[in-house]
Amino acid sequence: MLMTVEHLQDEIKSHVVVVDFMATRCVPCQAMYPVVKELADHHNVKFIKLDADEHEAIFDQYEVYGVPHIKIFVNGEEKASSTGPKQREDIEAMIVDCVNCQTSQEQKEERILVEDYF
Repeated sequence: MLMTVEHLQDEIKSHVVVVDFMATRCVPCQAMYPVVKELADHHNVKFIKLDADEHEAIFDQYEVYGVPHIKIFVNGEEKASSTGPKQREDIEAMIVDCVNCQTSQEQKEERILVEDYF
C-alpha cells in the first residue's frame, strides 16, 4: 500500500514513530533496515518504512534528500533525524532518547493535570 503525506501525518500524531526513508537500490539502506526494524520493535515503537521510488511526495514534504535517512517523531513532532549509514548503537541511542522524551512529556502532562485538579 502506498502511503500519502496525509496518512503519514496521521500515523505520527501519537506516540513514538520511527520512519525509515530508504531506497531498494541502496545497499546501506538494505543493511540498516533489519537493524532499525528490530530496534523499533525492541523499544515498542511504531515503525514505518518508505521507499524513495514509491513515496516521492513524502520525501519532498519531509525534506529527505539522501538515503538511508531516519526520522523519529514523538506525538507528531520531529525529535531526531539522521542521514547516512549508522551503527546499531547510534540508532538505538536516537530511539531511546525519543522514548525518554515521550515519557518525560507524559509525566509533565500528568503533573499539570494533577495540579489543575487541586
